[in-house]
Amino acid sequence: MENLRKRAEEFLQLQNSELSEKMDDVKKLMHELQVYQIELEMQNHEIQENAEKLRNAERKFFTLFNFAPIAYFLFDYKGVIEECNLKALELLNHSKEQIMNKPMVSYIAEGRKDEFYSFLDETIRSKHLQSAEFSIFNRERDIIAIEFNAIQIYNDNILAAAIDITEKRKKDLQLTSALIKAELSDKLKTDFLNTISHEIRTPLNAIVGFSDLMCNTNISEEKRKLFSTRIKNGSNQLLKIIEDILIVSKLTNQDVIRQDTNFSTNNFLKETKTNNDFKNKYKNYSIPLILNLLNTDEIIYSDREKLRSIVDRLIENAYKFTNEGVIEIGCYKKKSIIVFYVKDTGIGISEETQEKLFKPFVQIENQGLLQSGLGLGLVIAKGYVELLSGNIWYEPNNLGGSVFYVALPLEITDLQFEEEIINKSIPLDINKKTILIAEDEHLNYELLSELFSDFDVNIIHAENGKMAVELFKIHKIDIILMDLKMPVMDGIAAARIIRKINPKLKIIALTAHTNTKNDNEVNELFDALIFKPINISATLNTLNNLLNG
Repeated sequence: MENLRKRAEEFLQLQNSELSEKMDDVKKLMHELQVYQIELEMQNHEIQENAEKLRNAERKFFTLFNFAPIAYFLFDYKGVIEECNLKALELLNHSKEQIMNKPMVSYIAEGRKDEFYSFLDETIRSKHLQSAEFSIFNRERDIIAIEFNAIQIYNDNILAAAIDITEKRKKDLQLTSALIKAELSDKLKTDFLNTISHEIRTPLNAIVGFSDLMCNTNISEEKRKLFSTRIKNGSNQLLKIIEDILIVSKLTNQDVIRQDTNFSTNNFLKETKTNNDFKNKYKNYSIPLILNLLNTDEIIYSDREKLRSIVDRLIENAYKFTNEGVIEIGCYKKKSIIVFYVKDTGIGISEETQEKLFKPFVQIENQGLLQSGLGLGLVIAKGYVELLSGNIWYEPNNLGGSVFYVALPLEITDLQFEEEIINKSIPLDINKKTILIAEDEHLNYELLSELFSDFDVNIIHAENGKMAVELFKIHKIDIILMDLKMPVMDGIAAARIIRKINPKLKIIALTAHTNTKNDNEVNELFDALIFKPINISATLNTLNNLLNG
């Protein structure tokens, strides 16, 4: 273009004669100028189109950058934030003006700022993509787990993608926790099977063995009574094992219902020595049980039955591991808490065992020998204590032995407490009565029928609820023993029909489900509950009280 301009200026300086001679050259020059002008216009149009495309591309890039589902940061080599997208602002919960030109380490948590600087240096040095996990905090100081993927792009600038892995970390922790629990559960299952295999076989051996011996017609009456006692003891031991397993299962499923009542702490402790279970269980022990009562009696509002179970289990442990000395039970008040304790002068508990005292299947050695049992007593006690909003712990006895403490909240109420009166036993008299037994299991019916064999009673058997209703309509029934779970019609449905006809008839429910006592309808329909396996003396007393009370 510059050459053409010079040539044009030269032509203008020529005289007319000379211009005439150069006209052809002028025409050529004008043509060339026109061509160049067209080319320039075309180039300018192309430049404008490319500039528009570039602007569109930039708009698309910034749209993708800003609305990307991953947080992006642009750092300088010192980690200062030069640019970020909307997800990054959302992550930190700040406006763009608040975080621009601020160092990213200002948001790095857990004291790992030096590690973040090292991460940036390595990204610049290696020229390759680098990854690392850090924890950052937002404006509300919430901790967020982040995975940074960073690479150097130009002039020592670093583009970093920040991926929120908080939920992933939580899931990893949950998986790890689940794995630990699964391994622990597997170990507990193994311990359970090993322990229960031994513990169940022990009473079963007595039951089966002495049952076989009783079949011998040549044994004396004295031995027959002894074998019968051994069978009964083995049955009670087996029943306790099964009950403990069922209780632990309920505690695990949190399927235990509280029944709170008001009762005297001193009377509660006195009952420990006077109840028949205690007398029968420890009558052969020479270790005395001492009561330490409160000077001023307190009324506690709690679940009496579960507290009794807790104290009884602690006393049982004390007798197991005490060969001489005394066992003491008592309580004391501390502000709004009542603390029960069971103290013994036994062998004590090693520090190693203390750490796992309240874990299942832990058995304590007594003079080098393991005591029998599943190791569930303290587990059940702890479960019940926690259910009662209390606390249980162990301390060594200064005089040798162990002390277990149970602290429960002492709730003061306005109810007046009346001294409990032990009912005098009513003479057993059920003769001349008609008893309807509704039981589908024939062996259970035989047991109940045999239970009344020494009395002059009329026994009628119904194999299901429907038959029980029909027999009730035909015969004059004095009392009904009704199994709750039967075919055709269950015991509850049968009791509903019978109650409509005769609301005053005495009906006793027979059931293997101990949680039935918390069923309101069952309590309304039936006068008493008898749980299987049936306690003979308790059953006879229940019948006697209902018929003659």
